[in-house]
Amino acid sequence: ARPELWLDWALLGDDPVEARLAQLCQWVLKAETESRRYGLQLPGVRIPPGQGDMHRRRCLEALALF
Repeated sequence: ARPELWLDWALLGDDPVEARLAQLCQWVLKAETESRRYGLQLPGVRIPPGQGDMHRRRCLEALALF
């Protein structure tokens, strides 16, 4: 089995906020396309690893509301 992915805000360094959010959104969609389990880490938000439509929606909603 492939390891879980952590899509982490901190990995994007000093990029502007909108660029970070766009990259994290791309990573969420790519992880879903590849059927990978992934978690999302934003300042003040931590979504444990998972996959599927509900998980994708939860992660994208967290990014949209950030």
